[in-house]
Parts: sequence; structure tokens; C-alpha cells
Amino acid sequence: MSNIGKHSHWWRALALVLLTSSASAVPLLDRGSPRGQLPGSNLTAPRLQQPSVDIDEAIAIAERRYNGRAVGARHVGNGVYRVRILQDNGKVRTVTIR
Repeated sequence: MSNIGKHSHWWRALALVLLTSSASAVPLLDRGSPRGQLPGSNLTAPRLQQPSVDIDEAIAIAERRYNGRAVGARHVGNGVYRVRILQDNGKVRTVTIR
């Protein structure tokens, strides 16, 4: 018996698994679903909770990242801050810190 004959049952089983699993699988991206919703269901995906920073930490992060001094900061919601930085070259830059 040839090698193909000895292993043909293995290939048939593999083909059967691949065909049946791909036919019933839920697509990874469902462009018709609302954002954050699992395809094919009405359940929303769990959101990862990131540690929130306070306004002082947001200012310190922005000052380090953009080499300047903060001239203003405000909380815009959900742990997001807008910080205005006066850079060493005289430019004022508004940055978002999450």
C-alpha cells in the first residue's frame, strides 16, 4: 500500500474538521455590528479597565513627554485630560493624556 493509502483517513478527517468548523464559525470581524459588540450576538465585549490618572499625574506625564511646562489642564471625561504645554521653543501644544 502506498503512503497516500495509509494516511488517507487522516487527510479525510482533517478536511472534515476544517470544512465543518469554517462553515459554522462566527466571523472575527462583523462590519454590521455596532462597535464593541461581539459578532452574531447581542452581548458587548468586556472592556479592560486601565488605571486612571489624576490631573496632577496627567500634567507630569505631559511635561515629561513634550519637554515643557503646563499652562493649563482640564478633565474632559472618563479619565481623559487635555493639557496645554508651553514648550522650550515657545510653542503651545495641547495634548491628550488618558
